[in-house]
Formats: sequence, structure tokens, C-alpha cells
Amino acid sequence: MRVVSVVGARPQFVKAFPVSRALRERHEEILVHTGQHYSRTMSDVFFEELDIPTPEYDLGVGSDSQGRQTGAMVSRFGEVVERESPDVIVVYGDTNSTLASAIVAAKTDPRLAHVEAGLRSYNRSMPEEINRVLTDHVSDLLFAPTQRGVENLRKEGIDEAMVHRTGDVMYDAIQWARCRAAERSTVLDDLGLATDEYVLATIHRAGNTDDPHRLESIMAALCDADREVVFPVHPGTNERLAECGLRETVAECLTLIDPVGYVDFVALCHPSRGDRVGRDRRCGLEHPRRRGRGRHPTRTRAAGLAPRKARTLRRRRRRRADRLGYRERRERRARRDPDGERGDRWLSSRSVSPTTSTGRTKPTRRSTTRWPSATPPISPRSGQATTPTGSSSR
Repeated sequence: MRVVSVVGARPQFVKAFPVSRALRERHEEILVHTGQHYSRTMSDVFFEELDIPTPEYDLGVGSDSQGRQTGAMVSRFGEVVERESPDVIVVYGDTNSTLASAIVAAKTDPRLAHVEAGLRSYNRSMPEEINRVLTDHVSDLLFAPTQRGVENLRKEGIDEAMVHRTGDVMYDAIQWARCRAAERSTVLDDLGLATDEYVLATIHRAGNTDDPHRLESIMAALCDADREVVFPVHPGTNERLAECGLRETVAECLTLIDPVGYVDFVALCHPSRGDRVGRDRRCGLEHPRRRGRGRHPTRTRAAGLAPRKARTLRRRRRRRADRLGYRERRERRARRDPDGERGDRWLSSRSVSPTTSTGRTKPTRRSTTRWPSATPPISPRSGQATTPTGSSSR
């Protein structure tokens, strides 16, 4: 069988390499790179580290607006399909490369297979959500990584005979990469990092980077971390930081590095090597380390948790955030005014008692016992002394 596999962005390189190895054992595969990610750190290093075969076609689309980039991919990939006449086109994930390839497949004869089908963020303002929904509805074979993905496709009216629950190919990739990272990666030594000494952060989603206020809030939170923050800066994020005037400030607070390859990133993410912040695993995919402990609490709707459980988790997160915020404010006040002189000056200027802000005596807390004194109260009806429930007057 003649198969054309389409990749274009970093997540697709990682998803494609275990699938391509299996395909090439039994079928003829033609690999097409759209060029959505094209620099060495965003593309070439993945082909080298993951032993991905050199693409037969590189469309060289590059960066552009959403519409123009997708249109250029449709035009150039359509020519490849006409020349190669494949039986199946395989696409991965939810990028513009995915949608462009799906449009071409829907307009031509080859069948379309979507790896990582059925995932939903339920947020139609995300370009990725539009890409994945449209691709699913024109696909002939849908490979869902989770049961929730299968249920999403069923609810949207897609024929169950076309849907297959295969598991997450990213899990296969990370299992391989962990062994490779232990053998070959030197990123920890290069950066001078040791166990539990750093936080790893990645920020590149348009919802986080295109909003200046949100981006500034994220950077401020990272700068307040009590440990070193290692931040591989995505080219798009780097441009946004410069536009917002945050680049120099962030460089002083965080350890900024160029984007790293998948093996080095896995080495940085290893459970015994540090904490992780902001790794975008969307749509309720189960992380291998969370197996047996439920899904991530921030993915309650996508993961299919019961409404009551979701509300409980949200309340817990809010209470935890409130506690962290109060502790942080208290520590900041202590750093600014270690001797408490500021509070004394404020009270003296107000000429009130330090017990309360109004000058009144703060009332004592009510006793936790049933009676405030040894003498029980008198019942207004019978005039008899009453006793607590469950006790005796004898």
C-alpha cells in the first residue's frame, strides 16, 4: 500500500517517528514536510535525534498568516498527491498542516487517516480546535488515543466503524526518548543543572502570547518562583516579549535558552530532574505518570469527569490559590517592613486601638461549649432548667 505521511510542526515529528517505523516495515511510505516549522532548532534537530527518514518532499511554506499559510499548503500538497497517487494520506494532530492535508484528501481519491483523532478542548476560539474538528469530519480512518476521544466522535455522529482506539503514540515516543536521553543527552551538564534545582517552562500558545496582559502575568509568576526557571523560548514567544518590552526584564529573572530537541527536552522533563510548568498537553490526554491517579484537574471537562467532581476540584484549586496568594502577600510585606514600623505608623496616624480598625474592643469568640457557664439556662416555657441533648438532669 502506498502511504503519504504529512508532518510540519514539532509535535508531528514526535508523533510520526514511531508510526513511520511501523509503516515502513510493511508498506511504502512517502514523507512530506510542509515547512510550517523550518529552522534547525524547530525542525532539523528532530529528524536527526529521532532517526526520521529524510522527507521525499519539503514544501517550504514557512511562516505566514493562518489563511495564507494553509492556502499555500493546500496548493503545494495537492500537486504532490497528483504526482504520487497514494492510497492513504496520514495526518497527525491539529496544526495547519493537518487541516491543509485533510482538505486535499477530501477533494481527491486517497483515504484520509487521522492520528490523534477525537480530542476536544471545547474552545472554538483556538485555531487547533477548528483544525481537529474539521479534519475528523472528513477522515475515513480515525485513530483515537483515549476512550473519551471515541465518545466525542460518536456524539458528533461519526460512524463507529471508522473509529479505532489505538492509545497515544506520544507515550511510545517518550518511552524511547527516555532511554536515549539517559545515554546521549548532555543538556543538564551544559546548563549546570542538578536534581530539583530548577523549574522548566514552555509558553507558546497563541492564547497566552497574543494577549500582552496575560503574557506579562505569566512572566511575573515565573520571575517570582523560588527556584531557577529554565525557559526554552519559542521564536514566536520571543517576538511577543520584545514587542511588549519584557525581553530584557525576563532575561534578568529567568534562564533563557534556545529551543531544544525532543531528547534534550525529555531529559529536562525527567521526573527526578525538576518540575514542569506549562507543557501543553491538551484535550484530556492521560499522562503516563498520572496513570492510576486520575486525569489532570484542569482538564475536567475534556477528561469526562462527573460535574460534582469537577466542581470539587475547582473549589480546591481556588482555595489553594487563595492560600498561596495570602502567603505571598504576607512574605512581601515582611520583606518590605521587617520590624513592623509601617503598621505602627499607620495605626498612630489613625488614632485608633490596634485591636480593631474601628477602635472598638474586639469581641471575644463565643464559647465552643453548649453553655457559657456552669448554670444551665431556664426554659422559657416550663421554667425548668434545660440540659444538652443526650445528657441527663439527674
